[in-house]
Amino acid sequence: MAISKEQMSRLEKDANQLIQNLKLLYDKAGSFNTAKESLNETNKNLQQFISVTGKLSEQAHTIIQNLGEIGVIKISEQLDSILSLTGKISNNQSILVKRLLYGISIVTVLQIAILITAIYM
Repeated sequence: MAISKEQMSRLEKDANQLIQNLKLLYDKAGSFNTAKESLNETNKNLQQFISVTGKLSEQAHTIIQNLGEIGVIKISEQLDSILSLTGKISNNQSILVKRLLYGISIVTVLQIAILITAIYM
């Protein structure tokens, strides 16, 4: 049985359409593989982030617990007591001690604030 030119042309057209569809399928499969790899990488990064966040939460809890045990009010009272005792020292020494204690308390408060800010970011 001989194939007519019309049938041959139709077969060739169908074959070309099949090739185009296969190319599209191949391209989409490549895109899906790229997307899958990207999702896997994102999942890995999220797992690392969750792990780090969990550790930071534990550390924040420990810091808050320690601050509660130390008693911030008690520290403030002790600083006030120290400041009142410095009144017996000469004016120059008193001023230097006050500045030193004030600087230490500012640094401590700033360190705590920075630490808490870093934990909750």
